Amino acid sequence: MHALHTRSVESLSAIPRRPHVVFLNEPWNFEACLERLTSSPSFVHSLCTDAYLAAFAIASRCRLVSFDADFQTFDGLNFLHLTLA
Repeated sequence: MHALHTRSVESLSAIPRRPHVVFLNEPWNFEACLERLTSSPSFVHSLCTDAYLAAFAIASRCRLVSFDADFQTFDGLNFLHLTLA
């Protein structure tokens, strides 16, 4: 295995062992949130993955942090848009 790939796999496998990392199941109201975000006639289907993550964050009452400005389009999302300094 390539050394860079090996280090990447090792880094990813260490994430769950960090004390501040929590893995969540889909909340009970996730599907309703996702339907609300995607049911508009103006919904752009290229944002399906973003809508999934936004619905998960909304339903879980979590903050979503990303460099992707497209998340700003989702109402009700607690979103922090990161930018490069």
